[in-house]
Amino acid sequence: MFTHVYGPLVYTYAWQKFDSDNDGGWGKATATVDCSAEMAFAYLFCLDAWQRVKQHIDVARSEIIRKVINIPKTHSLIYVNQLILPSPLSDRIFATWFCWERNDTDGSFMIAWAPYDHMIESPDSSPSPPSSLLTAAHSSASAFLSSNRRAAKAVRATTKGFWRIKPLASSVCSVMVVGKGTLAGNIPIAVLNSRLKSQVSTVEDLQTKFERANKTVDAEIRAAFPRPPLLERLSQDQKDVFKDCRALEEDDAGRDGKLETIRGGTLTTFRKWGEAAGFRPLGTASNDVKMWIKHAPSKQGERHVALGKAVATIDCSAMLAMAWWFTFDSKSRVKINRPGDRGRFIHKHNTQNDNVFATIKKMPFPLYSREFVARQICALDVNGDLLCVQKSCPDVADFGTKIKTVRAVSRQFARIVQLAANESKITLYQYLDAGGTVPTTGETSLAPPSSSSSALTRPIARSH
Repeated sequence: MFTHVYGPLVYTYAWQKFDSDNDGGWGKATATVDCSAEMAFAYLFCLDAWQRVKQHIDVARSEIIRKVINIPKTHSLIYVNQLILPSPLSDRIFATWFCWERNDTDGSFMIAWAPYDHMIESPDSSPSPPSSLLTAAHSSASAFLSSNRRAAKAVRATTKGFWRIKPLASSVCSVMVVGKGTLAGNIPIAVLNSRLKSQVSTVEDLQTKFERANKTVDAEIRAAFPRPPLLERLSQDQKDVFKDCRALEEDDAGRDGKLETIRGGTLTTFRKWGEAAGFRPLGTASNDVKMWIKHAPSKQGERHVALGKAVATIDCSAMLAMAWWFTFDSKSRVKINRPGDRGRFIHKHNTQNDNVFATIKKMPFPLYSREFVARQICALDVNGDLLCVQKSCPDVADFGTKIKTVRAVSRQFARIVQLAANESKITLYQYLDAGGTVPTTGETSLAPPSSSSSALTRPIARSH
């Protein structure tokens, strides 16, 4: 099981785990980087660039073995580097084969690495490079390792893993690294911990180097957000999720039999709806946002269920509002996350309009925090409205082993209607089962309508 490694940047998520024999472990990290996928790839693969060399020397704080053997016409290289360990442990020496490829369909890059002996053990497993080039490079690396006195004295260690770089916008990309290091021998946990942190810290180095203003980066991601497909063109699995979530809106429309009330109703109309349906209003910081909540009656010992509804007028186009809503892990969304909430990231990408997000909401003592893992899908209705649904799913998100949580269940349906060129209205319906017996005040603080709808009006509000 992986556990978290926390770094200085809140937009980087890193984990680690150790092998049972204490000779190595796994590390992984994800981050959004404020540069193009091509720029991130060049930074990561060009190991002989001066900045990467200096960075390695600064960390080692002493003379260190570091050699790069480029293999022409192969999209690969051999990287020989030394890991200095505290006395009385012997230093480790790595000889690693790096390869890369680019996906022309989505513009993503993959960099994979493995012990350099793999390049001659099964050279025909890859359709690319001529074996003579690989053999020559392998011989060169072997000769260096045997001729260098300090390299020959060090213990041979190995590492394997991959980098995945995916473009999000013209100057923004997502980066993920997964790596395993085997240091050979029984290594103290403290040393392994330091090594794994160093391995995944390259993600933070990359993010720090290219970091730009949050608003600028998020604006670029929203501008590149693709128009969602028509609802009728979704897969059957996606349609089933929409059907379950859309029932919240249909139940509401059934009170007067008119869906048009939802699409075109005024805030006064919705206030009357809330009073008639037994919902009590919630206070908001803006007159452009109205919210209500209703607690379903439950017997002693039963799970508490809350229903919520929110309506907001937003000073932007419907498409821009949808992009803000769907980019769950954007910098602005992470920044406004409530203090104490732990974790906010995309757990799995299915398609551009379908992903699974994960987050943990802190509860007041003595209640356990609530864990939300939900699938969100966006689509375009036949009348031109933008729709977004969120439904809890059984996926297991890796938050780490030291967090005690209760799994909450939720469903959400949002309809965004274009009112003018730079004006739209969002109507949100929420079903929340917080898990266990929770005071109504706790359910109110958990309900996403209160945080999402009002937060949506802030970053893109214009003067009246």
